[in-house]
Amino acid sequence: MLLRYLLIYTLMMSTCALATNNPSTSSVCKIPPATNSSRVILQHGVRTRYGVEQLNGLHMNVGFYSPRFLPDDTLRLCSKTLLVDLSKYLNFTFTLHIRHTTQDELTAMKNGSLDLDISMFIRTRHRAHSMQFLRPLIDSYYVVIIKRPREKITMFNILDPFDTYIWLCMVAYSLITAATMTAIERMSQRSNGLQENEETAQGIFYHLGYMFGSFLQQGGVSLPLHLPSRILLSIWWFFALSICALYTGNLFSFLTVKPTIQYPFRTLNEFAHHPTIIPTAVEGWSILDEMQRQPSESDLGKMWQKMSGDRRAVVSNIGAAIELVVTRNYGFIKNVIGAEEIFRADYESTGTCRLAIAPLKIPANRRSWIVPLNSTHAHAINIGLQSYMESGLFELLRKRILSHGIPKCSQEMGTGIHAQSLDLETMYGIMLVLAIGLPISLAFFLLEVIIVKWKRNAERLCCTGRS
Repeated sequence: MLLRYLLIYTLMMSTCALATNNPSTSSVCKIPPATNSSRVILQHGVRTRYGVEQLNGLHMNVGFYSPRFLPDDTLRLCSKTLLVDLSKYLNFTFTLHIRHTTQDELTAMKNGSLDLDISMFIRTRHRAHSMQFLRPLIDSYYVVIIKRPREKITMFNILDPFDTYIWLCMVAYSLITAATMTAIERMSQRSNGLQENEETAQGIFYHLGYMFGSFLQQGGVSLPLHLPSRILLSIWWFFALSICALYTGNLFSFLTVKPTIQYPFRTLNEFAHHPTIIPTAVEGWSILDEMQRQPSESDLGKMWQKMSGDRRAVVSNIGAAIELVVTRNYGFIKNVIGAEEIFRADYESTGTCRLAIAPLKIPANRRSWIVPLNSTHAHAINIGLQSYMESGLFELLRKRILSHGIPKCSQEMGTGIHAQSLDLETMYGIMLVLAIGLPISLAFFLLEVIIVKWKRNAERLCCTGRS
């Protein structure tokens, strides 16, 4: 009983000090209530339930990969906190060795210089042949860091509220309506035996000026004389006023709301087939092994073909990759963990947001610690990790340390507010109103012609009867 409370007290004390930002401590101040069975696992699981001995007094050489350009402090804090807690639980000591390249770290693990690596590498088939991966700890994915596209402001920005098809439809509607108005007026006057007035005598050019002037709330000097023309003109004014209101409101949005980034690609397929942007990654990273294993016709396979044809695509460190992204047309494939530090460091050094994250995610395997093949300590460490995760401590630790959002400079995909050009799908109803108005006006015109002819025929019959 005394040993059980001593173990629980040790875990609690090691977790409470994280509030002071001590990297050797954990992220919570108490262990959640556990059942009797889970207490047995926490106390005696390594020795009794699983049939292995604890690491009593063992000293371990522990490695961690930290790049020179950008030390990943959040991941190191999380891994070291977990390591300190497990060392107290499993009763072992350690010496932490930090290396600055992935190749050096993996080589040290292969030649037996390290007993444990806490860098949380991603499992690949190539790595699994030379080292043993422990229980998976963190889900992750790859993002593509690109040079931040710049918004171009030109004199044609006043056309942004409507999309190209809307502008073409408006010009076509104006021409059709003006031609219809001219035809109806002339045919109506001829059918009624009237002389052309000054307004109608100006023909289609007058009506074109009338149509385009209505968008500026201007009209002609007089109204049409005939009912079909007036019906068509009323529907046109409803259309013109609606268009003007929508244009004014959307233009205000474009002038006041910050525009979103126009990404060069939004999917993995577009990235793989992009004509100018070439993928880049750091030598030894798991994404390279994943791309090499994929078929040549797949998206990742085509990306590897582009990288194989460019000797600069595979770089030695993160700094070289960022330099390629900023100065040339490259897209840096980086695990999402640690991306925040890249943006923060670049912004602090330049004072501007030069980078962005493309709105796509490349799936990746889960990250975990590694030990040498046939390690005698792997089972005991796995049991310690299992107990730590079942107690809920690791989830609290992960949320406290690793749950950092992507910085504002990155503009990663998510919910955002931006102005959008109105397209045909949005304005379908308004366009339909005018399209319906034209046949209605023509129907009234035909009805008027029929009535006029019927009256004339009736008058002729009357005159013939009298004579």
